[in-house]
Amino acid sequence: MRIAGFVLALLAFIPLVSDGAEASKSFSGRVIYCDNAALEVKKGPKEMLFVINESTRVVSNKTDRTASDLDLCQQVTVKYAGGKKGRVALEVDILRESDCRP
Repeated sequence: MRIAGFVLALLAFIPLVSDGAEASKSFSGRVIYCDNAALEVKKGPKEMLFVINESTRVVSNKTDRTASDLDLCQQVTVKYAGGKKGRVALEVDILRESDCRP
């Protein structure tokens, strides 16, 4: 009986997530690599690699774009889910177009 009371008290303090959605994080920087399946962004000494899939949304100035619009040297903000072993880009916002292509 004591154990059941303890378990019930413990469950009362565990936060519940109603929609099951993961919290997304963001990272801003310059694109140093991109193709149809991956995007690598660098800011200072930190580099992050993101997986791009069919559900990744690409925008610029609140206008929808496609993953093929991503280019080297663009300034972007990436909203992503996951951790060090695998980051999936949920949304890529192009802040400034490339300045390293003619």
